[in-house]
Amino acid sequence: MKVIATFLGLALVYLAHIGTRPLANPDEGRYASIGAEILRTNEWIVPHLNGLIYFEKPPIGYWLTALGEKIFGVTLFGARFFNALATLLTCGFLYGFCRRFLSKKVGLCAVILYGTSGLPFGLSQVLTLDNFLTFFLTTTLLLFVSGFLEEDETRATYYFYGAYLFMALTVLTKGLIGIVFPLLIGFPWLLLTGNIKKLKRACLFRGTLLFLLIAVPWHVAVQQRYECFFNFYFWHEHFERYLTDTHLRGKPWYFLPTAFLCGLMPWTFFLPRLTKNALFGTRDRERQIVLFAFLWMFGVVGFFSCSHSQLIPYILPAVPAACLLMAIGWEKTDVKNLRFESLLWALVFLATAVVGSSIVKKRALVPIPTDLAWIFEGILIVGSVSALFFLMKSFRTSDERYVQRAFGGLLATTVLLYLLFPKLMPSFQRWNAQPLCRVIRQRETGQVDVFGLYGYFHDVPFYLNQNIGTLEFIEKEHALGIKVQGCDRYLRWEAFQARWKEKKSCYAIVKNICIPEFEGRMREYGFYPLTKNECFTLYCNCP
Repeated sequence: MKVIATFLGLALVYLAHIGTRPLANPDEGRYASIGAEILRTNEWIVPHLNGLIYFEKPPIGYWLTALGEKIFGVTLFGARFFNALATLLTCGFLYGFCRRFLSKKVGLCAVILYGTSGLPFGLSQVLTLDNFLTFFLTTTLLLFVSGFLEEDETRATYYFYGAYLFMALTVLTKGLIGIVFPLLIGFPWLLLTGNIKKLKRACLFRGTLLFLLIAVPWHVAVQQRYECFFNFYFWHEHFERYLTDTHLRGKPWYFLPTAFLCGLMPWTFFLPRLTKNALFGTRDRERQIVLFAFLWMFGVVGFFSCSHSQLIPYILPAVPAACLLMAIGWEKTDVKNLRFESLLWALVFLATAVVGSSIVKKRALVPIPTDLAWIFEGILIVGSVSALFFLMKSFRTSDERYVQRAFGGLLATTVLLYLLFPKLMPSFQRWNAQPLCRVIRQRETGQVDVFGLYGYFHDVPFYLNQNIGTLEFIEKEHALGIKVQGCDRYLRWEAFQARWKEKKSCYAIVKNICIPEFEGRMREYGFYPLTKNECFTLYCNCP
């Protein structure tokens, strides 16, 4: 019953608000638009962004996004549904693995730890490909280990075939790292545990054949249609991205390790003690799993820390490993010994409430609505102060029931904050064209000419469910498509002014800082401002 209640609670947390918040640019706008374009054109093989070929990533993430939009409509909920579901499914596979090879208690603990960690929750709300990658890679690695730990050879064979299947899906989600990580993590583990002697049971030939049958056809199909695909996809998007600064995402060596620890919050405080306790396993199977989790966690963080392209979501696949380690350690830990970590948790909540109050008063960083800020601060203060009260009593009496109450209160406060946090996220999303697109759709029912001045606004094609043009601007990710296909929607001023004079309706989305230039150049052609928000103004060539 506890397991069912936990999963239902997490489902509520993940799904409650994914249909209410505007898309975050550029990532959410890009991926939601690609999914909508798949449905609009029925082109499932070659991904397209704004009508142009898009070879930066393989198709699984786009297909799942399109499937969500097919089921629930081209809506915010439809675009984000499978992304949020991927977090829940990752929890499910963690629980299944732990239940089979450790215990139900460890499995439930792993689910709670992963499901309430900051980074998994945050990315369950934001449409990216990293959630899909984490689910497929986690499943691949757990099935791989299961095959070697399982005593029943028939069942082990199924585990290995499943690992090859999900490894192929990982490759079709994020590319060659779907092969790199199983090898980088799995091979040292086989050597260190002596399981390399069991390698024959891994169905290497038939499993590799299954992997190739799933992973290769899409790559071949795209290459047959576009000769530039292999060079761009493998060299530019894999090796060049990792080995060079082409994408301008280089960071210091400590950036991703720090992001990893922050992404584990609030469980970062518990990581040292629980990891230490996990190391003292008495069963051989448990020691092997702990070693694998260590290699998994350090392998992912270390691999991406060596890359010249680093983004915070890249380390999400390391979080399940850390949660698995902590869950094993939790089973061996007396609750009373977690008072210090719980105290840090409560103090961080209290400090956040105090700092948040100062930010709201000064209107610094982001324009958080005052009434919403007070709600968050009230929850933080009540949760932290009540936890501190119980913890003080536990220090005086050594009664573990007070620690349990403090811990339960802090966990409940965290979940409540997660439920409310999506209400706060729009305050961080200033580049939002949704209100402007609503005005266009109120005026127009079919396809219409829409142009962005000095920018490509990623969410507009999704909200309008059509391609758009730009004025005096070519997005870097569109360059290959324009070179290969050509496109008449990316205009210079002269061509745009000629289009503006036509009787057909034409719209321009203009950054507010560019209004003087736009109105100065278009004065003799006539224009009608229709609406504006904090960042953009919408113009039309007719009233």
